[in-house]
Amino acid sequence: GREGAARAPVGQRPAPGVVVPLVEPAVTLAASGGLAAICLDDHHEGAKGTGLRVIMAKVVISGYYGFHNSGDEAILYAMLMALKEAVPGLGVTVLSKDPAYTAREFNVRSISRDNPLLVFNEIRQSDLLISGGGGLLQDITGPKSIIYYLGVVAMARLLGKPVFFYAQGIG
Repeated sequence: GREGAARAPVGQRPAPGVVVPLVEPAVTLAASGGLAAICLDDHHEGAKGTGLRVIMAKVVISGYYGFHNSGDEAILYAMLMALKEAVPGLGVTVLSKDPAYTAREFNVRSISRDNPLLVFNEIRQSDLLISGGGGLLQDITGPKSIIYYLGVVAMARLLGKPVFFYAQGIG
């Protein structure tokens, strides 16, 4: 977390602008404008002494996954390892072009990114959407890319779900 920043009281959802530190500073998320953070409490493995409380248990990850692109799959792997270390027992669902491949390779729940109703229902049942990483928010490959990824983000926001952009290049 940032030095001198306001901290969320234990057991309460952070207010906008409040920094909520995690076990790993690199994974720290700031709550602002409706965005929330993954928090840990003293009962979670690896979180001893943090004094923080779990405020979410299930995340959906959206990105260019299941296309068998080694760079994007590496980003997913790194993200999953960081999340598993920071929040043991966190439920993760990955939106994928090839859900069977993604589920098998990464040992996660995975659903088709191409089924809007399925994606909507999964986000509705989640606590957070993570969008990333890589160059998702760009129009170089055509307008469909930015429309798709921002559409998933808009769906989450319409459902009142917080969104976290992870390792995103923009433009």
